Amino acid sequence: MKFLAWALIAAVTVGMAPVAFAAEAPAGTAPVAAPAKAVTAPVPAVKSTEGPIKALDIQSALPNLTLTGSDNKDVTIQIDKLLTTVWKGMQKLPLTDLKAGDKVKVRHTTKDGKEVAKTIEVMP
Repeated sequence: MKFLAWALIAAVTVGMAPVAFAAEAPAGTAPVAAPAKAVTAPVPAVKSTEGPIKALDIQSALPNLTLTGSDNKDVTIQIDKLLTTVWKGMQKLPLTDLKAGDKVKVRHTTKDGKEVAKTIEVMP
């Protein structure tokens, strides 16, 4: 009976040894750190301003348009020649097709304290 008790204790001890050692890192290796949490930048809010184009400057180094919003205040919005797209219905237009007096809807974000157009939609 004593022999069975000792045999059972030995079997449990030997059986648990790998579990106890598995938690330890092998000698000479650095411990593995937990994976870093992904850092995501906040997505800028997209705003929409609609109204007639009051002024348009697409020839300067920083092209922009000024339009009168629904609150009768003028809003100046920069145009990124590479990223801003101009649409009329389903047709994509070049920036040069815009002119003062066109009624537009501009979707824009704030970047470095300035409004920058994402899309300009010419309204019918």
